[in-house]
Amino acid sequence: MAPPTLLYRRNGGRFGVVIAAVVLPIAAWVAHNFWDRPLKPEARALLEAQPQPIPDADNLFLGLLAFSLQGNEPAHERGRAALRAYEALPAGERPGTYAEALGRNIALFDAGPARLCSPGNQAGAYACLQMSREDRPALQGLVQHVAPLMQRYRELQTYPDYADPRVPTMDEPAPDVAPLRISLLNLAVLTWTIDAGQDGPAMAELVRSAELWRRVLSGSDVGLIEKTMAVRALTAHLMFASEWLRERPAGTDLPLDALLEPYSEDELSLASAFTKEFRLQAALWEQLSDPGNPVVQADFPDASAWWYPLLMKRNDTIHRGYRDLQTLLEIERAGCTEVGAQLAEIKARGVDRGPAWYEYFYNPIGRVLHGMSGVGTQLVHLGRQCNLLALQRMLGLQRELHRRGTAAQSMAGQVQALAARYTDPNSGDAFVYDAEARTLGFEFLGPTQELMTPMPLSSP
Repeated sequence: MAPPTLLYRRNGGRFGVVIAAVVLPIAAWVAHNFWDRPLKPEARALLEAQPQPIPDADNLFLGLLAFSLQGNEPAHERGRAALRAYEALPAGERPGTYAEALGRNIALFDAGPARLCSPGNQAGAYACLQMSREDRPALQGLVQHVAPLMQRYRELQTYPDYADPRVPTMDEPAPDVAPLRISLLNLAVLTWTIDAGQDGPAMAELVRSAELWRRVLSGSDVGLIEKTMAVRALTAHLMFASEWLRERPAGTDLPLDALLEPYSEDELSLASAFTKEFRLQAALWEQLSDPGNPVVQADFPDASAWWYPLLMKRNDTIHRGYRDLQTLLEIERAGCTEVGAQLAEIKARGVDRGPAWYEYFYNPIGRVLHGMSGVGTQLVHLGRQCNLLALQRMLGLQRELHRRGTAAQSMAGQVQALAARYTDPNSGDAFVYDAEARTLGFEFLGPTQELMTPMPLSSP
């Protein structure tokens, strides 16, 4: 056997190649991941933007925040006090609700056996008046039980503007859904008002209630959850108007001009909501880029300052979110037909697998996290806005057909003749008329069942 020194001389070159093959790629990867990319000025500007200030006495946001909080002061004062109490606490000690921060109880809302009017994502679409009559005893008991909240809902209608004054953080409490549920209960009260022969007061209240939610839609720094609540409230109002119109004799009309005032760009746009989501994600990436953060320690208990930053890049992850934001805004600007095309492409392509394998050589943790919240997960919200617009236009078409007293045998021809005036924004074509069922429908955008029920044109 040859001595070790001779073996080394014979194979030293081979050992060097093996070591180089192992060490050099690792050294190259470390060098590649040693630096984080600089943050683009336009992305930084979004992250540093401050909320739009408006007087508290005008701010519907504060009234909604304080809706369920006990207290006799004006809603905006109660909301501001809750916000101050919450923000005064250290970040790690903030509770899950504003009520806890202020040390007050909340008024509970439990519908019990009573059926509330459908906001489009549950059973009962276009049957609000019918259900409100069938469930009247239970609903009247509920109205009496939550009478203070019903009064507060009417007070909310007096606030002329909406602006969220908070700087987005990951721990802010979820919005209170009680105002939405009270708005649905309020539609039951309007049903009984109509049945009492008071169409004028009922229509006036329906318009005031809808305008409240339109102010939320068009507000400043509105979040996605708040936008969704507003869309669902307005969906219920439009369906209520459709059912009310359907019950009236053919050839008559309802004064629906205010409800049919076309939604503005500000009302339909999700630019503000998507920007807020971008800022919330950036705050999360900030936390997860710190190896000492409790969330990071839970998954990587041995994370340390020397190797963890090689795997998680704050700026690169934020930049990818900013790029998604710009993509979403481009799709929104292209219109509802493009939203539909993008949703169809995602459905055909299947689950998004995230970046290509070779992209994980840089910022692997950040890119895995970013892949969980890409463009595809946000497109459904654009689809919801388009569906609301389609429903409003379809109600306008129903109204036109109804006041013309259009006979069943000529309905299909009238729908086509009115297509230039009443176009389905999602398809770019006429609304779909089902002659056998006597219903109108539009091309629905999104994976859920919201608004899938066709609009009946005649009472059962």
